[in-house]
Amino acid sequence: MAASLNQLLLTHRDPQWPTRLAAIHSAVRQATCFDPGSDEDRALNDILARVQTEGDAALVAFSQRFDQVTLAPKEFRIPLATLAQAHANLDAALLTTLKKAIANVRDYHTAIFVGDKINHDGVRYTPIERVGI
Repeated sequence: MAASLNQLLLTHRDPQWPTRLAAIHSAVRQATCFDPGSDEDRALNDILARVQTEGDAALVAFSQRFDQVTLAPKEFRIPLATLAQAHANLDAALLTTLKKAIANVRDYHTAIFVGDKINHDGVRYTPIERVGI
């Protein structure tokens, strides 16, 4: 769990911050189809720049702004023991259901995606032939 969790965690103190930040920026741009220089692209750049320059203070501000949650930096990282305990206490049927839901969402989005994510991002839409009321 720790190794995979560390792959997900990102901190501006990480020596690989610029590389990992560029990868996130690229992934967000592809996932959202932001045009370079668009208002959305500029907003994303502003957020990433603030996190890079202000660090945890920016994360506190964005958590409050976007999620209406007030967190202190010491609350950002949940101790591994707490995560392990929560996982152990989770009802097995609920865990199975959550894993199935995640797999279903991934399968669905894989099925409707067309393109190669580099040269052509896109989603396949299938029109409905007939709708009854």
